[in-house]
Amino acid sequence: AAILDQTAFYPTSGGQMHDTGTINGIEVVDVIEQDDEILHLVKSPLEAGKAECQINWQRRFDFMQQHTGFHILARSFLIVTGARILSSHLGEQISTIDVDLQKIDESQIKAVEDFAQQIIFEDRKVKAYWSKSAEVDKNSLRKELTERDDIRLVEIENFDVDPCGGTHVSSTGQVGLVKIIRWGKIRGYIRLEFYAGNRAIQD
Repeated sequence: AAILDQTAFYPTSGGQMHDTGTINGIEVVDVIEQDDEILHLVKSPLEAGKAECQINWQRRFDFMQQHTGFHILARSFLIVTGARILSSHLGEQISTIDVDLQKIDESQIKAVEDFAQQIIFEDRKVKAYWSKSAEVDKNSLRKELTERDDIRLVEIENFDVDPCGGTHVSSTGQVGLVKIIRWGKIRGYIRLEFYAGNRAIQD
């Protein structure tokens, strides 16, 4: 593992997968956070000194689309059905959302998709910023804050604010499309699988 004094590589966290890429031409196969350090797992040893890094942009942008698409869907579910999101996972092939509902039908799914797609078409700005926990309007948030002084918030213009450390596009139009693929009941709630961005277009 290589440790850098600063990094553009995203480690697996918050339901989002890690970046890949290269450091001094050596392939980075995983990135993890351990004991407050970012470990870049590389295929072969690196010499100490200056590091020239390149992330796999295609992979990064794909996850930016998935993560922003999740935020849009999560708020859309809350507005359309009144149901909160329990958890999510952004996978390399497909992503999932767990919704606090006992049942759901196709008309509700379509209403959520249509609402989400309208937000995408409106190309609303997406921004991330740090704020002091005490200064945050708790009523504006989709989920509760963790017990930390400094909070990173991701805000979709006049739509959604959420504490989040992930990567996102700069406007909703860059998501392009969201598509709920399938859904079913698991452990007393509804789990949905979805695609966003190029994954949805390819499907």
